[in-house]
Amino acid sequence: MTPTTIEGLPDGRPALAAGRGTAALMVAVAGLGLGGREMLVPANLCPIAVAGLIWAGVRPVLHDVDPETGNARPDDIARAWRPGCAAVLVVHNFGMPVAVDAVATWAAKTGVTVLEDCCNAPGATVAGRPVGTFSAAAVYAFGGSKIIDAGGGGAVSAGDPAVLEAIAAWLADQPEQDDADRAADAAMEAALRRLRVDPDATPAAIRRVYEDYRPHAARRLDAAGAARIAAALAALPQAAATRREQAARWQALLEGGPARPVAVPAGAVPWRFNILVDPERRDALVAALRRAGHPCSTWYPPVAALFSGETGGPGTYPGARRFAAGVVNLWVDGSQSAAAMEATAREILTVLEAPRP
Repeated sequence: MTPTTIEGLPDGRPALAAGRGTAALMVAVAGLGLGGREMLVPANLCPIAVAGLIWAGVRPVLHDVDPETGNARPDDIARAWRPGCAAVLVVHNFGMPVAVDAVATWAAKTGVTVLEDCCNAPGATVAGRPVGTFSAAAVYAFGGSKIIDAGGGGAVSAGDPAVLEAIAAWLADQPEQDDADRAADAAMEAALRRLRVDPDATPAAIRRVYEDYRPHAARRLDAAGAARIAAALAALPQAAATRREQAARWQALLEGGPARPVAVPAGAVPWRFNILVDPERRDALVAALRRAGHPCSTWYPPVAALFSGETGGPGTYPGARRFAAGVVNLWVDGSQSAAAMEATAREILTVLEAPRP
């Protein structure tokens, strides 16, 4: 069956729909002929993306990230490269664009294929150019909590017609996502939420949840799903403006206090507003905010323990670990009123300035 096209992606390139971002990543690997090769990926990448790469036949080689932003710096990537690494996945986390122009220059000199993960950064730019245009292919996701929430689905774009043709051929061989696949997706997310708050959860238990989902990962998206994505994409300019406005408000509310706002670079479309706090107080702050009804989240620690023996890299990632220990993410999607944001800021100040027990 002919794969469904996606219209209106910010990168302006031809794109095809996939069942979710994970499927888009898997099809990008197939379209670029990277199966059986090594790929550089950030150590704090979302675990389902790492699993998807492994399922697609890639061996992820993990690299560290900037402890101040949680994102990769060009030097982080260059230091981790080793002969045999055929590609790099540049992940624009939190809506904060990586210096992908510099990475692309390095990759061209080194003979490395660039793939961009724009799942949390649609609409972001680097030097005035949309993310997703610096690479051989770019992947997007449109599930719940994403900047573009269409209720699910993913997409992969490419500038080379031959790559797009290979992507289309791979997708044509996959089943169309159905209700059973969507139920498996929901069950996986529910199981992961339970395990993340279980102090006795082991990496092996979490890894099994991803493996149980594997039979449902490689899927095409139907025309109705693609239409929902197109409609959601039309609202991106307003969504981006709201997110930038709320990020600026958080900056003003928190600047100079005990919580340190992560710098928002030019061209960002914030997915969340990140603050860094004393790691010894981070979990207490998150618990206090949630008890008071203020939405917040944290971020993944290095994924090496989840995929022991399945990834390469140095094994220790101090930047990713430090960022994960201190970060708190605050909402910028328009769901919080000015009064609610002010109340959240007051709670942050109260918790972080309280005497230590």
